[in-house]
Amino acid sequence: MSLNKILFPHLAGLDHLIDAHSREFLRLQKAIQSGKGFRLLFVQFNDHYYRDQLVERLRLIQDDSALLHIDQEDFSDFAHLTTRWQALAHTAHCLHILGLENWPLAQHEDWLSIFNYQREKLAKACPISLLFWLPAHQIKQFALQAPDLWAWRAGVFDFNVQAEPPENASFQASAHTHSLPEAQKRRQRIAHIQKYLNTSTTPRLQAALLREQGELLVSVGEYQQARAIFEQALKKYKALGDETNIAETLVNLADLDVAQGELSKALHSLEKDILPIAEKHHNIREKAVILGKIADIWEARGQLDEALAIREKEQLPVYEQLGDVRSKAVTLGQIADIWEARGQLDEALAIRQEQELPVYEQLGDVRSKAVTLGQIADIWQARGQLDEALAIRQEQELPVYEQLGDTHSLLVARANLAMNLWQKDAIQHRDEVQRLLCLALQAARRMRLPEAAQIEEILGQRGLSYIEP
Repeated sequence: MSLNKILFPHLAGLDHLIDAHSREFLRLQKAIQSGKGFRLLFVQFNDHYYRDQLVERLRLIQDDSALLHIDQEDFSDFAHLTTRWQALAHTAHCLHILGLENWPLAQHEDWLSIFNYQREKLAKACPISLLFWLPAHQIKQFALQAPDLWAWRAGVFDFNVQAEPPENASFQASAHTHSLPEAQKRRQRIAHIQKYLNTSTTPRLQAALLREQGELLVSVGEYQQARAIFEQALKKYKALGDETNIAETLVNLADLDVAQGELSKALHSLEKDILPIAEKHHNIREKAVILGKIADIWEARGQLDEALAIREKEQLPVYEQLGDVRSKAVTLGQIADIWEARGQLDEALAIRQEQELPVYEQLGDVRSKAVTLGQIADIWQARGQLDEALAIRQEQELPVYEQLGDTHSLLVARANLAMNLWQKDAIQHRDEVQRLLCLALQAARRMRLPEAAQIEEILGQRGLSYIEP
């Protein structure tokens, strides 16, 4: 069994945010969610790692979003580029445009004139939020060389990180974001929100901050306090008559019920307070998301037929209708999970290789691709095809997490690789297994994650001890 199946989930959406940027991030989140139609947003950054973490955090909040890495695709001209992002605009609520600073054609003097000239065509073809992630000099170029397009901006947001670090604090993004234990960083954010809530803010902003605070409290295990906070947010949204956020806050409470093992209570809430709201507003996407949570509960109860029926008959058709290839791929992965739980490994493998993996390759989503490859390796390992599993873990999964600086996924991948090696030849690979598990345990302890106790148990079961890497 993969370690992913037994470890607690990583709430990546709560990480990687410098405290000084909390309010700016909230502004950007509101700008994305507050309007419909074409919205032009400029986001300034000076560190690529930090940018990628912010984008990932936004995508967890706004799941129907897409990425376009301009520098990773072979766009021969501006028309080719616009055709690509127009296609993405049909499947997403917002589009993050990355890598423009490295696009060779952006070095030409007249490239912004083309942007400026085609602004009306762009707005008509892309009725969504377009987020241009740019360094400061390119934002200045937009303002000076494309003034008409610049005038259409819905906001400019600054996420520059400190360029000149203090003495003895050499700045590296990965070191910075993990310099404090994750739980401590989250508690600092909780306190920061509370301080802000004590000032004069609007009821809507208070409700949004309360929801974020509740989610943070859940992530550090303060379930009872989180429930009280969610109830406060719910009361405010009810006073505002905001049914969309009422439903989303009820989902928070249902998720909390699931976390505390109250599956029947969560199921009742999803089916009888939340689902009718989505149906009332004819929001087929939200309905599909809620049905997915219901399927999660059926699956947790071992009622796999019921879960499979929801995913195949009620979720997939919606995402196909909407042209939402990412959500379709995620749902296909969940269907593969069910086949795998039933022991039908061939069916699970076919879905992952033929339907799920190609989507992430097409989207350029290297992290989701790596996760899916890891799941394919799990199947190879379960079938006893250990060499195939090892090749994936060593050559295609682990290097991606190292490159992304994804500490949590890296520790899980190392633990999975260790178990793969142990299964192949425990005597031959004993030292390497110990090294990998100790690296994973060191990271889990540093971040104060519950996985630490589980990795310690794995070491003990194999007669291995912790040695400082």
